[in-house]
Amino acid sequence: FKNLERPLIQGIDGSHHQLAPIDWKGIYKLGFRFVYIKSTEGVDHKDNQFDNYLAGAKKAGFYVGAYHYATPGNMLDQEKPKQKQLQDDARKEADYFLRTASKALNKGNMRPALDLEHCDGIDDLTDSELAYWVINWMERVENKVKRKPLLYGRKYVKKAAEGNEKIEQDYSLWGIDYKNRKPDFAPWKRALIWQYEFEGIV
Repeated sequence: FKNLERPLIQGIDGSHHQLAPIDWKGIYKLGFRFVYIKSTEGVDHKDNQFDNYLAGAKKAGFYVGAYHYATPGNMLDQEKPKQKQLQDDARKEADYFLRTASKALNKGNMRPALDLEHCDGIDDLTDSELAYWVINWMERVENKVKRKPLLYGRKYVKKAAEGNEKIEQDYSLWGIDYKNRKPDFAPWKRALIWQYEFEGIV
């Protein structure tokens, strides 16, 4: 994908879905300069390749960043107040991410990112409830690392933005569009990073 502030800067993302080992030096020689690596999901799942990929990418000279796969609405108790549960869950996921991905969150690395895609329970949330969860996660992380996280996704990112205008106003987008040369990231006017390919061989 491309960083649209400097369109010539290319990067990739990685997780356990990519088969190890990865030839990081070879990828760097092809002109890629930054890597986002999945670190966590929910409140207790660490990607089993995070440490390995992080060390390899850093050693090869990449700028690195970590992202968290969000699971909003996954563990809600219908007998308890929903808003308080959403706040507590978002903060628990943020705290788990901050603890686990700490090596990729210090100064000099890419900004952290929240991956907002389909998960169990997310479709049961209203737009405003989803936005409330996202804002709580983003603010928790920002308060710790002193930088605003990016927001990654498509359908659910738009849903959150429709639930609260703060989402679009305060947070940069890591947007997805595999079809168009001039992508539409509405309600954002533009994306900070454009993911333009689903897969590739490098």
